[in-house]
Amino acid sequence: MIDDISALSDAEAEKKTMKLIKPFPNTYTYSKAIGELLVERDRGDLPLAIVRPSIVVSSFAEPVPGKFFFESV
Repeated sequence: MIDDISALSDAEAEKKTMKLIKPFPNTYTYSKAIGELLVERDRGDLPLAIVRPSIVVSSFAEPVPGKFFFESV
């Protein structure tokens, strides 16, 4: 897949991204799923747990501006 994507121009890759990552809504969830599948496939007999932090903080600018926790008053 990397070779296929690398061969595309930026405009072509932009057009084909959503088709390539279906059924995932965005490239973040797509790449996260691929990583989890690779870890599961290659773990052997090792017990596996994938844990993600539950804390989500505001963004600096994108997609919308947020506030910093430690702003001076």
